[in-house]
Amino acid sequence: MEIQLTQQDGLLAFDDASTSHYLTWNPMVFHAEFHRICQQIYQQMRPEPAYGQSALHKVGFDVIDQMVPADEARGLSDIYAHEAIEQEGSANTVITPSPKLKTDIINVINNYLAGTEALIESYLGCFFRVHHVDLMRSRPAEDLGHSYKWHRDFDPMSKIHILIYLTDCGPESPATEFMNLDDTRRCVDQGYIFPAQTKRIDNIGSLFEDGTAPIKTVRPELKAGDATIFTPSRILHRGVMFDEDYRDLLVLNILPSLNPWDAEIDHLGTERLFAPSDTLFFDPFTQFKPLIESADGIEVPIWAQHGYHFPLT
Repeated sequence: MEIQLTQQDGLLAFDDASTSHYLTWNPMVFHAEFHRICQQIYQQMRPEPAYGQSALHKVGFDVIDQMVPADEARGLSDIYAHEAIEQEGSANTVITPSPKLKTDIINVINNYLAGTEALIESYLGCFFRVHHVDLMRSRPAEDLGHSYKWHRDFDPMSKIHILIYLTDCGPESPATEFMNLDDTRRCVDQGYIFPAQTKRIDNIGSLFEDGTAPIKTVRPELKAGDATIFTPSRILHRGVMFDEDYRDLLVLNILPSLNPWDAEIDHLGTERLFAPSDTLFFDPFTQFKPLIESADGIEVPIWAQHGYHFPLT
């Protein structure tokens, strides 16, 4: 069936009847198809690439220096301190923002995300959307949980995380550690492929025989207002916890779109950004992206296992 496009509230959109059949596919596959269609539309509108090959392309992560001014970042952290709800035994405290904090976060997005627009569009090859945001305070806990072992997010291969640090991240601060794309694929070849939470490991070297070239990992040291940008479904990563106080993050969940991110915010509003949302089990073809029924035992295609955006030809 031929894809039909329409205009809805000033945004480019799909005709529902021409895309509903995609939802019968494996979610990783239909998200990849959505990404491919977004690229085709984008190339018609912006045929010249906006940005060259970056570390995000080559290794799967990069650092953005002073994405947000340090004083603004620390101001958000001060608000986190008042709004965080203690969760005994949990390393990650999720913050439910007040109306004032929501306004401050929207101002940060509107004022500073444009500085990374060319990088993200070049990497994805299309426009993008802020799917939702997460507000998080990490601190030492007796049981750190599954996020502090090596893993990849079970989400579309196109997903991008931007972690904006609201606090300084020194040598012994809570942080996120990354493995590059090539080494992640080496681990895939050893059978470490989206392991169940109970089967995640701390020592990635245990997958390899003695004498094998070691896996190289990176744990960036950052100042408040710096950010890391990475591809959480494509590369292995883990949280790292030290005894030093806490880490405050504003997390932007980025996915492909038919429309520029700021046009979506203008037309669709901002309240949706603060609603808890799945980034795999939803319908990307409709404007408001409704959730779909999740399922266990989803097969991970070979191309996705190895961190490619699309099926290999």
